[in-house]
Parts: sequence; structure tokens; C-alpha cells
Amino acid sequence: MRKLLRIAAITIFALSVQAAAPKIPDVMVTDQDGKRFHLYSDMVRGHIVVVNFVFTNCTTICGTMGANFGRLQQLVGNDVRLISISIDPLDNAARLKAWSQRWGRGPRWTLVTGAQRDIDAVRKAFGVYSADFVNHSAITFIGNDTTGEWTRVDGLAPAAKIAQRVNAVASGENAR
Repeated sequence: MRKLLRIAAITIFALSVQAAAPKIPDVMVTDQDGKRFHLYSDMVRGHIVVVNFVFTNCTTICGTMGANFGRLQQLVGNDVRLISISIDPLDNAARLKAWSQRWGRGPRWTLVTGAQRDIDAVRKAFGVYSADFVNHSAITFIGNDTTGEWTRVDGLAPAAKIAQRVNAVASGENAR
């Protein structure tokens, strides 16, 4: 019994860790429809966001993270924006659109790409930069830009568990 309780405690801790608010650079990005935006001022400022880092040719963790974002659209409030940032310099709007359609992308989920130096700056701001993008982590970030509350969660966790944290951040609850 104690072993099960320890495993449960470790799992809950691993799912959600408070994070410092990242200083997101206001770089230009292009979405899955070819529209250009400033990442911070047009997409994040004043909003509740869920952010992950993916690439369309990924054969390991990105499919699960895409499927989770597809499910999250139905599990979180309408005021939550989902943003997937491609870390592959070869990804373009058409590839992002095709990839996201596999996971049922709706209007609140935006996929973006940009100049490699700009995407690297964003990855550094979130603390997930690595020179070899193929070996990226499955971290998903949940942030309320208005309150400054940010949380890091396991992007491979079940969508329902991620949604619980998203809804807690959205409602201003500071509980784990």
C-alpha cells in the first residue's frame, strides 16, 4: 500500500510543476494557414495558453502530444488557446495543417513555425532548447498571461489530466 501511495505521489508531482513565467520573445511566426503573427503580442498576451513543441516528421512523442491537443479542445474552456510550435526548420504551413488535421485541429488550436533563430529563442525562453531538435522533451506549458501563473506538465499524460491543470490555471486555482 505504501508503495502505491509513493508511486501516486511521484506521478502527481511529475505531472505538474509550477514554472516561472517565461519571457516569450515577440517573434514573427506563420500559422498552419500561412498567416503571420507576432507570437507574444498576437497569440499569448492577455490569454490562457497551452503551449507545446512538436515537429511533423517526429516518429516518437509528437503524435501523442498532437492527439492530446486534439482532445484538449473539448476538455478546456473556450477562453483557452492551444499553441503548437514546430521546432523543425523544414516544417511549413502546409505540413503543419496536414499534421494537425490528423488530430482534429479546431479553431482554438494554432500551429506555428518561424525562422530557426526565432524558434530557438522561444525554446530558450521556455527552457527547452537543445541543439538537436529531434531529441526534444514532451513538456507542455500552461500559462495565464494575465496572472503570470505558469505550469509545466508532462505532455504525454492523459489529456483529461492535462485538462484538469489547464482548468485550474484558467480558474485561478493554485492547487496541485
